[in-house]
Amino acid sequence: DTYQKAFEAAEDQPRVRTSRLYTTFTGVLSDQAPLEAFVQFLTQQRQLDLLRFWLAAEKFRADASSMKPEERAERALKVYQQYVCRNGANDIGLEDDVVRAVELSLSPEDGVVSGDCLTAAGEAVLARLQEVYLPLFLQSSIYVAYCLRILAPDTAAVEDFIYNEAALMPFMEFMEREGAVVLLHFWLAVDNFEQQVEGGLPQAEIQADAMGIYKRFFHAQAGEMLGVDEST
Repeated sequence: DTYQKAFEAAEDQPRVRTSRLYTTFTGVLSDQAPLEAFVQFLTQQRQLDLLRFWLAAEKFRADASSMKPEERAERALKVYQQYVCRNGANDIGLEDDVVRAVELSLSPEDGVVSGDCLTAAGEAVLARLQEVYLPLFLQSSIYVAYCLRILAPDTAAVEDFIYNEAALMPFMEFMEREGAVVLLHFWLAVDNFEQQVEGGLPQAEIQADAMGIYKRFFHAQAGEMLGVDEST
């Protein structure tokens, strides 16, 4: 009964198909709490300037088309001098060929600095963040502490388990031990149905799939009786 109430309460909230147990670079940067944890980790590793540069390069690329040529060149040069050039204030230690590529982009033959002049460096740094430091972060005590805060009784959400591959299986095993796995099966079936409807499922198939869910969970001879009252 407790689990059914929890699931019913969750159903009353807007559906968010995201777990806060982020394991991707984009996911970590999308939410303030994991981003703060990642920043703490990079600071500990003395690699925070990698993230700072990547953010600056992305901001430059996004703003480049709206800047005058002189402003674009000045801003690109400032980022280069701070993070890319050797012995810069925050030299991030890029490979020589990447540094040269940026330098050539800052001195084009036509004299007009492109909005992509920092792209090579940005891609190199992104690869390092994703391939080296993100995996280390996910294995760190800082990430574990973040996950424990998320999964605390007063902050955990069903979505945190359902939309995380590593968490879903143990959560399903727990629900099975508690005799409530049918609630999870129903949630997953409905979520899959809603996604198909949102994806443009034909009306005939919508009705057929909805009837399939009804027969599985609500019919008197249902294979997995959900156990809701008749009014529902």
